[in-house]
Amino acid sequence: MVISLVLIVWFLALIFTFYYLYNVYNDVTTPITIPSKIGNPEVELYAISPLSLDQLNVGTDVPVSKGDIIPVSVKGEDYSIKVFQINNSGADLSVNSFLYFSLKNNETKKLDFNGDNYYDLLITLKNVENEKATFFIKSINEKKDAADQLDEALTTIRQNSAIQTKLIVLIALVFIIILVIYFIKVYLAPAISLKKRTDREKPSSVMDYLFEEFNISRKAGNIKDARKILTKAKSLYKHMSEDDRKSFSSKMKFMEKYIN
Repeated sequence: MVISLVLIVWFLALIFTFYYLYNVYNDVTTPITIPSKIGNPEVELYAISPLSLDQLNVGTDVPVSKGDIIPVSVKGEDYSIKVFQINNSGADLSVNSFLYFSLKNNETKKLDFNGDNYYDLLITLKNVENEKATFFIKSINEKKDAADQLDEALTTIRQNSAIQTKLIVLIALVFIIILVIYFIKVYLAPAISLKKRTDREKPSSVMDYLFEEFNISRKAGNIKDARKILTKAKSLYKHMSEDDRKSFSSKMKFMEKYIN
């Protein structure tokens, strides 16, 4: 019963780890699809209407809540800015799930969507109140200087390194869980089963039973099972009385000779 519960817990942990690993991968690689035209019944409607080109050109205030998506169109391409978190100190956002960044109160960030070394959008967190935020968003076309390009390159390297480290840790965790499950199944569970049987019966009766099982595996040519039975027999043999060890000495030698 105890072994079954342990296996169930480790199995659930394994499922959770794979699920988390899958979500981490999707957060990094899967873009958010946004509609090109609000009003189309075949696409999802968001809480916030897309910002018009006129609004983006002059700049506009956009009030949002946690989870809101702000559709914007930059240089003929559609993007979505998702608000992941809002707290008293600032907000966490992403663009199409490939660019993640945070803004503090009154902080401004310039975004380059297509990697052409020109900033395409300016976004400022103007204020936060009652878990709601107001952003100022404006379309720009500003060339990056060398310092900005270097800073963004270093930020990308740090982000990629953090993602790789997280994936390596998760893979290592999965590997450790598999090893633990294997250890429980191959060594711990049989040992506990043998102990229970030993507690119920005389050690000599258990040894006779193991020897019979060994012979069945030997005749069937199943070396793997025979080796496992020998391991159990050795464990039991160590805890037998001197007289019992003498009586089973020849059987132990026979089993060891067959395996070796």
